[in-house]
Amino acid sequence: MYIAAALQHPNPRCNGTRERVSTILVEQHKNKFNYVRVYCTLADKGMVQKSWDEEESGDITEEYVKNCLLNDAIHYRRTYRTMMWLLPQHHDIIVRDADYGYLLFDTLADLDKWIDEQLYGSHMTNAERLLEKRTAWHEAKVTDIKEFLHKAYEGAAF
Repeated sequence: MYIAAALQHPNPRCNGTRERVSTILVEQHKNKFNYVRVYCTLADKGMVQKSWDEEESGDITEEYVKNCLLNDAIHYRRTYRTMMWLLPQHHDIIVRDADYGYLLFDTLADLDKWIDEQLYGSHMTNAERLLEKRTAWHEAKVTDIKEFLHKAYEGAAF
């Protein structure tokens, strides 16, 4: 499955320059009820630690973890968007069950609308989950999450 393989192994850049290694852990991928299903974790702790050990020494820094998370979010969005571009007729099959579906909106305006709906709509459980993402995304406030996600969208433009 292209998406699962691409999430784990970014393509090398031209002329053999080393591309940053993905720290996305793909635990499983399958076709579930005719929909693409890739179970994955961005900036997986074990993968981040392995990457850190290959590049640095000492204790891993919060900045390094945030950088891995941003690079993985960009890579995740770029991978899925490439697949949607290649197979537009299968858009719904590709994105319906994506673990990080909020990284796959067409525009920043769509993302912002979704975030606002999660926070201010009647979906309290969704708002609570979004607020919990502050820790997962290493951000203190929801506005910081929005700014972080905007960076992922801008970095994944192609």
